[in-house]
Amino acid sequence: MSHPRIGAAILLAVLCCAIHSSAQNQASPPPAKEEIKEAGRNGVSTPKCVYCPPAEYTAKARKAKVNGVVVLAVIVNADGTVRDVTVTKSLGDGLDESAANTVKKWEFKPAVDRDGNPVPVKVVVQVSFHLY
Repeated sequence: MSHPRIGAAILLAVLCCAIHSSAQNQASPPPAKEEIKEAGRNGVSTPKCVYCPPAEYTAKARKAKVNGVVVLAVIVNADGTVRDVTVTKSLGDGLDESAANTVKKWEFKPAVDRDGNPVPVKVVVQVSFHLY
């Protein structure tokens, strides 16, 4: 025969766990959406690249003697790092990937708003590939 206090303690423990689990499962409100500014507009400066090594030619592109420009749309974060890289003009032969991977490693002096606060901005980056 079970003891009434042990049964009550077990019931209380199960009830507490269920309440705690239910509270953890409730969705927290989504984070505030970050506003991406347009560089060079409405008092927002443009970011300046401070570390921007050139992209590497691929063997396939070098053999095919491909020359030209890959155009990328990127977000430069308020800390000067790059994210959300999208190819908007392609050269192919692996050069798009080379350009995108290289630009993701670039570091910028971030854009600032009218008050001098660093802000994330969307910018267009051109990566040139030329054989000399």
